[in-house]
Amino acid sequence: MYTKKYYEYIRKCKDRYEARLELVLEALAQGITPAARKYGTTVKTMR
Repeated sequence: MYTKKYYEYIRKCKDRYEARLELVLEALAQGITPAARKYGTTVKTMR
């Protein structure tokens, strides 16, 4: 079901803080569940 998008995204980023900040901002804008589905991770990870 999950495709490792989140983990690949975090590994490839030069600045992990900025990458996680982007995820948080998206979760705030769209909601935790839709953001988790987009990045292929669990809701628990997004929280």
